[in-house]
Amino acid sequence: MSWLLVCDQPDSTHHPESTHLKALLLAVLNFTALLIEYSFSRHLYSSIEHLTTLLASCDMQVVLAVLNLLYVFSKRSNYITRLGSDKRAPLLARLQHLAESWGGKENGFGLAECCRDLPMTKYPPSATTLHFEFYAEPASDVKVERKTSSNTLHYIHIEQLDKISESPSEIMESLTNIYSIPKDKQTLLFTHIRLAHGFSTHRKRLQAVQARLHAISILVYSNALQETANSILYNGLIEELVDVLQITDKQLVDIKAASLRTLTSIVHLERTPKLSNIIDCTGTASYHGFLPVLVRNCIQAMIDPLMEPYPHQFATALFSFLYHLASYDAGGEALVSCGMMEALLKVIKFLGDEQDQITFVTRAVRVVDLITNLDMAAFQSHSGLSIFICRLEHEVDLSRKECPFVIKPKTQRPGTAAETEDMDTDMEVSDVAMESSPGPSTSTEPRPDIDSRAQSSTYTPRAGVQCIPQRAALLKSMLNFLKKAIQDPAFSDAIRHVMDGSLPTSLKHIISNAEYYGPSLFLLATEVVTVFVFQEPSLLSSLQDNGLTDVMLHALLIKDFLSLQVPATREVLGSLPNVFSALCLNARGLHSFVQCQPFERLFKVLLSPDYLPAMRRRRSSDPLGDTASNLGSAVDELMRHQPTLKTDATTAIIKSCWRRSAPWVGPQSTSARSLLSRRRTGPCPRPRPGPATPRRRPPAKTKRKRRLCTPSLSRGSQRATDRSLALRSAFPSP
Repeated sequence: MSWLLVCDQPDSTHHPESTHLKALLLAVLNFTALLIEYSFSRHLYSSIEHLTTLLASCDMQVVLAVLNLLYVFSKRSNYITRLGSDKRAPLLARLQHLAESWGGKENGFGLAECCRDLPMTKYPPSATTLHFEFYAEPASDVKVERKTSSNTLHYIHIEQLDKISESPSEIMESLTNIYSIPKDKQTLLFTHIRLAHGFSTHRKRLQAVQARLHAISILVYSNALQETANSILYNGLIEELVDVLQITDKQLVDIKAASLRTLTSIVHLERTPKLSNIIDCTGTASYHGFLPVLVRNCIQAMIDPLMEPYPHQFATALFSFLYHLASYDAGGEALVSCGMMEALLKVIKFLGDEQDQITFVTRAVRVVDLITNLDMAAFQSHSGLSIFICRLEHEVDLSRKECPFVIKPKTQRPGTAAETEDMDTDMEVSDVAMESSPGPSTSTEPRPDIDSRAQSSTYTPRAGVQCIPQRAALLKSMLNFLKKAIQDPAFSDAIRHVMDGSLPTSLKHIISNAEYYGPSLFLLATEVVTVFVFQEPSLLSSLQDNGLTDVMLHALLIKDFLSLQVPATREVLGSLPNVFSALCLNARGLHSFVQCQPFERLFKVLLSPDYLPAMRRRRSSDPLGDTASNLGSAVDELMRHQPTLKTDATTAIIKSCWRRSAPWVGPQSTSARSLLSRRRTGPCPRPRPGPATPRRRPPAKTKRKRRLCTPSLSRGSQRATDRSLALRSAFPSP
């Protein structure tokens, strides 16, 4: 094995492009980290062995880029834990070598001391000394007893390793040529050589500290500390991490961010002693504690244009730490005790348009969502609900610049809807009307008010334009909070007036543009309206007056006339009956629902190929994952609550069955639907005989019988046709 990598070779006549290649390598690693962070196909990555090799680079900048990529893998997915043992074992071994303790604060190797630019006389002499002990490995051509070879202890002792002009890779090559070092010990030896060789240089020492913190975080998220947790997460490590955060040097932003990430990963371990230790060391439970003061200063710098904002990387790590801390009861209670609610609401209230600022607002919303379970009074005293609604309106208004489309249905007033027309017995005409017009299921002519709804929007949304991920994440967090708050009894007084302001307008835009916002936001917007109606059924009429319910019906049932469809996801399809039940709680809503021909449209859409993957049952045997069964049960429950819908639902089901069975009528039929959907009074024309079949005349005195005209079918197709006719007789078509 050669320890001198191509990226570590200096420019020479043999490798004049090494500097350029290293720059390309760093760019590829950084881009891959961004790609993996926003990807759902991380399991397709197949270059993990190359990352393991690059961890042995002499250049710590390359090592840090690799660790940054591995950090994204470990935090965003279980990619590392699912690796094969042949790839996972060497990777975890190198990470553990990087994360091991240097001796601790009591031995003069505290993290804060190592981050300061101090003379080498302030550090122990062992900082630049290589002392490595191992049991020699006999040469392959020498036969030695196993007992003898295992008891031969060797050691390597080199002082002032930093004074050697050779690179760590060259030193490692020389030592492997002199000593028979076991292969499982060579990586550990190289890690010690690289650390001792660069410890005297402040820049390289900072990189080594940052690499160590990254390695600890990766190991924690990868669940790889079962055996070495006590040695890597030793007593006093949390205090050292907090000491790093308290350094006032502004040049140590990356180190401070790495310290916050390491603290966040330790919180992720769910160990109560560690969590309480973090709360005590950071002073989280006190208003004037170190962490609360740091958060308030960061927020003030963020919203005050006269102050210099904190670096984005550090602020992101700080808000992420707050979120993980608030995820546990002890951490949430500590944040409530220090009065964090007011500061976080300031972040949400500040209407900045930068994408970087949106990420902080999202994290603030999530933290507020967690701690309101413990401190509802502080949220209400600072007008938290109105701040959320205003922020939601602001983000939706920004989205209107890219997607101004909004459904503008004609609002129905009570008593102005068209009356039901007489039923037509010709099923073929009814089918044509159903396919070409948005009329109700009980009429053969299109309703004028429904037509005006379907054509009232004068703008067609641009295809391919989608909401940016940062804004979508913020909207999702706020809608989730509103959905929870509406059902909370503590908000009962404020919730009654929540639909009197700008919230319905924002919800209309989200519901009107499912393609722009995505299925999850579309689902959340409809669920917010649904839970509000169920919570305050007497206020359904106000939503009908402002047109919100008509927008929902249009988006769910009529929007396909604009070549758009309901998002084809299990969650959206499963929520449809619940949404329809909420919209039908009063007579006006039920009438509007029936006017939209809901069941015919719904069944027609659900039988389309685009929705079949979402309707299929999952591989697991869990019956709750069966979307089709759950949807059928929910529709049945809707029928129980609204018995007047049974006729339309049954008729729509029969029509769907006719529509699905039409292709199987037979190859000789040119219009199977027509033949199966109406009766003819004239005699059935006989098929023309072929040249091999002689024409036979009927008997002279035979009286022709008038019968139903059916095409020439096979015996099985004939039986299917007979069953269809029986169904049509039992359930006459409208």
